[in-house]
Amino acid sequence: MKPLRMRREWIKNDFNFDNVGDAMISLFVVSTFEGWPDLLYVAINSNEEDHGPVYNARQAVAIFFITFIVVIAFFMMNIFVGFVIVTFQNEGEREYENCELDKNQRKCIEFALKAKPHRRYIPRNRFQYRVWWFVTSQFFEYVIFIIILLNTTTLAMKHYPPDPGMDHVLDVLNLIFTGVFALEAVFKIIALNPKNYFGDRWNAFDFVIVLGSFIDIIYGKLSPGSNIISINFFRLFRVMRLVKLLSRGEGLQTLLSVNYLINYNFYYRGEFLAYEDGDPMKPLRMRREWIKNDFNFDNVGDAMISLFVVSTFEGWPE
Repeated sequence: MKPLRMRREWIKNDFNFDNVGDAMISLFVVSTFEGWPDLLYVAINSNEEDHGPVYNARQAVAIFFITFIVVIAFFMMNIFVGFVIVTFQNEGEREYENCELDKNQRKCIEFALKAKPHRRYIPRNRFQYRVWWFVTSQFFEYVIFIIILLNTTTLAMKHYPPDPGMDHVLDVLNLIFTGVFALEAVFKIIALNPKNYFGDRWNAFDFVIVLGSFIDIIYGKLSPGSNIISINFFRLFRVMRLVKLLSRGEGLQTLLSVNYLINYNFYYRGEFLAYEDGDPMKPLRMRREWIKNDFNFDNVGDAMISLFVVSTFEGWPE
């Protein structure tokens, strides 16, 4: 018996945008973060009607999906949470309805009771005072701020496959940045004295970053192929320089909450994987044949997309 030749048809995906109803259901699924990356790549690979998918045929669809998630799922949820918080605050103000003082007056009294004198070290030595004036000036702060941003930009230029020429340039820039941050630490130690310098937690943190950066450079030169200690651990100190921005203003320091530390932990791990040149990934990098090609850490762009997916808790164990 001869096999029958049947007319083949492409079966529609369970979630699609063929009509308004299906589109609303699909967007609802996306808003719940359940399986949205799979639906994203189905939409990206979609081609003409009644035709098979084409790889990356509509990459612009990714902008719509990410915008929808940020605006609807993140922003609208924050509005709802903010509404709940404001409602609770208004309920808390009701206990002061019979109080003769208004809210501003109560805040002033509370501030006066909790206020503490702000102490600032000013050296008496003429040379030390000049160094202190320099390191506390706005010009110095702006220069360090720009250098931190430039250092962060060079970190984002790391990619796979590596380019020896580009890697050499990045290594030279890393030496320059490390030297600048080391000079910053030396100037501050001279201006503030070691006791006052290390008495500030941010200065101590900056010193640890500088020390770790030098260990990264020295260990990388002396033992480039050693497996005793992974050099990628020390390279994390390069990424941690971005945290130095938090010491530039009190407003930025409020970011040091539990959620911020968790998100920054993901960022560190992503940079660690982007830097990774070790054994676990090496067999897969011969032809970049990842188990799941859509999500990888070959470069900063793919790493950030992968971490964005992880931040939505969608399929992160995979």
